[in-house]
Amino acid sequence: MCGIVGAVWGPDGKAVDQGSLVAMTNELRHRGPDDSGYFLDRSEQGGVALGHRRLSIIDLESGQQPIGNEDGTIQVIFNGEIYNFAELRHFLIGRGHKFRTSTDTEVLVHLYEEFGDEAVSKLTGMFAFAIWDDRNRKLLLARDRMGQKPLVFRCEDDRILFASQASALLDVADGEIRLDTDALFAYLRFLSVPQPLSIFEGFAKLPPGHYAVYRDGRLGIHRYWQPEMIVDTTTKKEDFIEEVRATVSEAVKSQMISDVPIGSFLSGGIDSSIVSALMAQHASDPINTFSIRMLDRQNDESSFAKQVAAHIHSTHHEFKFQQPSLNSAMQMLGHFDEPFADSSALPTCLVSKSARQFVKVVLSGDGADELFGGYPVYRNFARFDRYEKWIGKYIPRLAKSWILKTFCNHGKPGAFAGKIARFLAENREHNLYREAPGAFQGPFLCQLLGGKRNSSEIERELVERFSRLCQQQPHADMAALGMWVHQQTYLPDDVLQKVDLASMTYGLECRSPFLDHRVVELANRIPTSLKVNRRSLKHVLREAFKHLLPPSISIRGKQGFAIPLATLLRTSWKDEAVATLRDRNGICHSLFDRQAIEGLIHEHTVQKKDFAEPIWALLCLDAWHRRYMDCRKPKLAYTS
Repeated sequence: MCGIVGAVWGPDGKAVDQGSLVAMTNELRHRGPDDSGYFLDRSEQGGVALGHRRLSIIDLESGQQPIGNEDGTIQVIFNGEIYNFAELRHFLIGRGHKFRTSTDTEVLVHLYEEFGDEAVSKLTGMFAFAIWDDRNRKLLLARDRMGQKPLVFRCEDDRILFASQASALLDVADGEIRLDTDALFAYLRFLSVPQPLSIFEGFAKLPPGHYAVYRDGRLGIHRYWQPEMIVDTTTKKEDFIEEVRATVSEAVKSQMISDVPIGSFLSGGIDSSIVSALMAQHASDPINTFSIRMLDRQNDESSFAKQVAAHIHSTHHEFKFQQPSLNSAMQMLGHFDEPFADSSALPTCLVSKSARQFVKVVLSGDGADELFGGYPVYRNFARFDRYEKWIGKYIPRLAKSWILKTFCNHGKPGAFAGKIARFLAENREHNLYREAPGAFQGPFLCQLLGGKRNSSEIERELVERFSRLCQQQPHADMAALGMWVHQQTYLPDDVLQKVDLASMTYGLECRSPFLDHRVVELANRIPTSLKVNRRSLKHVLREAFKHLLPPSISIRGKQGFAIPLATLLRTSWKDEAVATLRDRNGICHSLFDRQAIEGLIHEHTVQKKDFAEPIWALLCLDAWHRRYMDCRKPKLAYTS
């Protein structure tokens, strides 16, 4: 786990000098506190600058980056882990390649020499990397299949800048850095900025499963992998259970490779419990497990984590979530260089900081919900599918139209019959969009913006992304489609971004075995009926590993990793939050409608409605703006 940064420019591009390269690289010190390295080459043809901050995990003595081939014509900087590097190394040695280190990074150099751009498809792991090919004056950028490791870039006149985080590029970017309004609207809807958007205009995120080639001043972006949704209805349930058991176990085992201490996040939920139990099974000594004890019982899972820890005989570390002040909470998110409003980032930061005292690497259960059907909304989707088939079969078209109109217009808000009617009245992408986690829906967002943009226009732009995805799976049932879309939206845009930034803030590497692409491909073959049924969510996953866990854990329902946000914003955080939202020097005052914000404050404070997430989204936006925008004026500006 590391931080990478670089630039490539042609004869007419703006050069990067040694001082700027060092400064760019040092912006990512938190991602790699152990070491730094640089490569700078300038000529009449242009130049290349590569910087690297290292968190030493494998080959502690000789794994410094950038790493080149024998004659130095190929250079690589790398962030992440390649889990199949040993077998790739063996193959490459057989092809005559010479290795100077034992690190997984050097495998990339020689793999590129063998396969060129196609090398990326040979990798199993989480990664973002850059390869400079001097002979062909070509830059290759690549990101892992599921988007565990970030990579952002900016194209300028005859130059490209790239880094693990945009903050490393702000001081060297040419011209004004502006706030991207499309990214801002998307953030207010989804609580994070979805890829490929960036909150900074002119910047973009390389999407998961893609690589990019920059050559002769032109950038081409190519997809090399996408999760498939090809349901297998011929395999028996028992065979799927055995396949899940073997594939997940092998993924955990492969991700335990490390030359430094390793542990596991253990919330007490089914996913982290499975990962921890498998680690204990594969380890020769007791593993370290880490959990958070929340102050409110509704969100506290620590007792379940203790049960699992005792069952697998781990060395368990429990940390109490001390309620921070609002200002301290915002400081914890200091390395989130885009506004990010998923409040579970706070306990994720705390458990990462605490775990880092004992280990450098942890495994987590992230991804299992999106793969095996862990969110309650999937059960609703499956239920709606059944009702749709029943209505289509037994109710004539005119009667169906009357039922939908009646329930949609006159049904009580929240009534299940009304939900069914609204679901059947809309197409699939609108339903997926409406159910996506977030803060502001279209009309509310339009009100916040003071009518500056039409709400239907905003909705149309944001729904379009879901529509493009849905069109790729026209025959999938609704629950399967929901999982597939979440794998490409909510998972990389929110969950994985949160885990990467929270863990790397404290120099901790977090690995996710469920996101091994072989596990992903297997999970997407399993029919919805084996994942989501009337009795349980993630049914096939529970069945595969119930023999490793206490019975009380195997049957547990879903419980989020949350803080009592609504209560905090009505009590200890209230005064500071209100002062921030009303501050005349803040972004909320300058950008949003005052009456709309006052309405949010009032209705949440008097407990008329729960507006915790919209208020939190505005507070996180304000803190980000003060940290990354205000301090750079007058250079930083807004788009009109």
